[in-house]
Formats: sequence, C-alpha cells, structure tokens
Amino acid sequence: MIMSSSRLRIILVCALIGGSLAAVRQALLISGRPQEFCSLAKLVATMQMNFNDNACWREQQLDWYGTIIETLESAEMKRRVSERVKALHPDLKDSSVAIRAIRSKNTSFFNLLATGPDPKYTQIFLGALIDEFFAFRESLL
Repeated sequence: MIMSSSRLRIILVCALIGGSLAAVRQALLISGRPQEFCSLAKLVATMQMNFNDNACWREQQLDWYGTIIETLESAEMKRRVSERVKALHPDLKDSSVAIRAIRSKNTSFFNLLATGPDPKYTQIFLGALIDEFFAFRESLL
C-alpha cells in the first residue's frame, strides 16, 4: 500500500520537529555546564640509574614514572600548591583545579593538564605545581 502524500508530510514534519527538539535539548544541556579552562605544560623527568639486568631496569623505570604521576596528582601536592598560590597571589580567589599527568609513550616527557573554572588561577596553579614538584624532589635528594 502506498502512503498518501498528506501522511508522508505529517511523518516528515513530526520527524523534523522531533529532531529540532532533540537539538535544542542538547544545546541547553551543554550551555548549562559551568565553563572550564585548561592549561597545559610539559615536564621532562629523567632518571639516571645503571643496571646490568635489563628486566630490572625496565621495572625501576616504570616505578619511577608511576611515582612521578602519583606525586603530581596527589592530594598532598594539591594542598602544597594551593598554599603556594595563596602566599604568592593573595588577591586571587581560591578555585578548584583538577590535575592530570600523562606520560608520552616511550619517553620521559609528561603532559600536565590543569582544568578549572578560572583561567588565571588555573594557569598560575599549574606553574606553582611545577615549582612545588621540583622543590619536593630537591628535598628528597
């Protein structure tokens, strides 16, 4: 049975209205989210160890890089960085910043991604994180 032209129009109009409503709903969901700003930095963390056993070297290397990531993303490091930012920039309002450290495959390079609601604070926080990380490493030596 062939559909009549009026039924086909009704179906097309309903599909168009449904698609439009879905697009509007998605736009409202996206625009209702708070703004987030990202700041990116690269960090090089080399290690100098000599092992005759290649398997031992690889294990030590993975432990080393894992420790760096854990340290950069730790709550203790975030606390130290927050204190540093407050001390150096008392005029800035405290803001929540999420930190993600990702090692580039087969390298000693790390990408540090800071995400937060205030662009200036997020950028300053990331810079302070790097400074605090190096200060922490110096204290261990």
